[in-house]
Amino acid sequence: MQQKIELLAPAKDIEIGMATIRHGADAVYIGGESFGARFVASNSFEDIEKLVKYAHQYQAKIFLTLNTLLYDEEILPAQKMAFRAYDIGVDALIIQDFGLIEAGLPPMPIHASTQMHNFSVERINFLEKIGFSRVVLPREMSLEKIQEIRNNTNIDLEYFIHGALCVSYSGQCYMSACNGGRSANKGSCAQPCRLPYDVLDKNMQIIDENKYILSLKDLNLENNLDKIIESGISSLKIEGRLKSLPYVKNIVGHYRQLLDRFLEGNSNYKKTSSGSVSLSFTPNPNKTFNRSYTELNINGRSAEIATINSPKSLGAFLGKVISVGQNYIEIDTQETILNGDGLCFVDKKGNLEGFVVNKVNFSHIYADSFSNCFVGAKIFRNKDVDFGRQLNSERTQRTISVVIQFEFKEQINITATDEDGFSVCLTFYEKYENAVQTEKAKQNIIEQFSKSGNTIFLLHKLIFLSELIPFIRIADLNKIRRDVLEQLLIKRTSFKSEDSILLINNDIKYPEKQSTPELNIINSYSKSFFEKHGVEVDIMGAEFNQDYKNLALMTTHHCLKFAYGKCKQFSESLLSQVNDPMFIRHLDNVYKLEFDCKKCVMQIYKQDNFKNCKIID
Repeated sequence: MQQKIELLAPAKDIEIGMATIRHGADAVYIGGESFGARFVASNSFEDIEKLVKYAHQYQAKIFLTLNTLLYDEEILPAQKMAFRAYDIGVDALIIQDFGLIEAGLPPMPIHASTQMHNFSVERINFLEKIGFSRVVLPREMSLEKIQEIRNNTNIDLEYFIHGALCVSYSGQCYMSACNGGRSANKGSCAQPCRLPYDVLDKNMQIIDENKYILSLKDLNLENNLDKIIESGISSLKIEGRLKSLPYVKNIVGHYRQLLDRFLEGNSNYKKTSSGSVSLSFTPNPNKTFNRSYTELNINGRSAEIATINSPKSLGAFLGKVISVGQNYIEIDTQETILNGDGLCFVDKKGNLEGFVVNKVNFSHIYADSFSNCFVGAKIFRNKDVDFGRQLNSERTQRTISVVIQFEFKEQINITATDEDGFSVCLTFYEKYENAVQTEKAKQNIIEQFSKSGNTIFLLHKLIFLSELIPFIRIADLNKIRRDVLEQLLIKRTSFKSEDSILLINNDIKYPEKQSTPELNIINSYSKSFFEKHGVEVDIMGAEFNQDYKNLALMTTHHCLKFAYGKCKQFSESLLSQVNDPMFIRHLDNVYKLEFDCKKCVMQIYKQDNFKNCKIID
């Protein structure tokens, strides 16, 4: 049996959702009216229902994100949303809060959000045994860890392959909530990881100043898709529910092409939806927003995963500056640069500088200012005017292949069968005369059935089952074609997959026996759930009463000792000469770093007692 591989993509709204499907996504995840982990990306159920109907034409799926933590008064409204989603045909729910399970969910697939911190075989086995149909794995996992989980579980596994990276383990970041009351677990993260920090040693002396040391590069695993699929991942996820329409078109189109090439050469796998995508542009991930790219931990740890000079988009590398004039520069590049392009470079102090191109005259590039630019600077393009035009004017199509069988006796019998085997048979009883010019009549029929209009169908083959061919006026042929394809579409969209599933009401023991703040229990339903599964709940989650004292505000795989060459994994000869990083500071906020080398993680704690300390330069 072929293993189904899903390309899962984000949608901020219905327009982006439809474009995502059209450009090749097998499934889309989108937020509802509330309780999604991107508070500003909310959508009405009317729009979601339209998106469901659009997606189901292609056997593509829509997943609703209900993946925030919930207070007691929010459980029943969220539960009501879950049942409304079920009623309109949403294919799965993505949740974080176990309280929803205790309250009761409709009989549909439930996915464990990465916010649940699904980092161990034991936790994932638990989720499988209580009825979850899928687990979203942490972005930080290596191929080796994924393989271990696959070897010890049967549940569907989802994994991120592209997009922005949280520096903290998902569901384990409280820095935004602590500093400004905007909780990541409630969908309103203020992104403190994208701020500049000073890095300090144990004596509060500066090691590095004003650097974006917690701002990670964007993930790009395009060169690892085969290994990821072979490790047991069945859903490949693109991050980006806040991303723009051009971004989603570009990235989804890019990975659709890569996956199609993989599937063509690997008969053991197939995609989960239907249709062929014909892109009207050549996708390129370097040409839309990116903070430069990293493969993170997929093939082992890498020290250079942060974009320390800026959290902004870097874009595609063009070349190096070979001369600097009064109001122009020259770049050694083979790329065409246009008026309006946005270019940038890192100056000698490590700051990202940018400018807009006013004029290009042969090799001379003119702008209002080139302050701090220098010979040898690497120039990147983070706004590509020509590529933007292509994305705004593109006319990508996604079509379903259909074979038509045409038979003429006393009436016309037409059978239409699509690539998924859905089939309709229609009989037209109007009296038609035999065509005098048989071949011309055949050609007219083929031409009109090839014009599928605004439908999703594309004629693959038309087979004539009788020697006699009728003469049919063009207008009548068009009506026959419309009737046949309309019935075929109804047949496709009325099909319901057998994905109904009911979470199991059992007392399977949770892997941990004692509650901790990191379990994120903030409502009585969740408390009851854990107690039923053998957990003694005497400590609630941090968001329960906004108590963040003595709590790790971030737990992260991104270790500053490792990044600064102070990790013991380096040989003594390779260890850097800088002091060990022990604190970071942004404005008046100072944070202490703690390192758990056995688990290979760094934790960040708020240090109020250092708030007014004097930093020694």
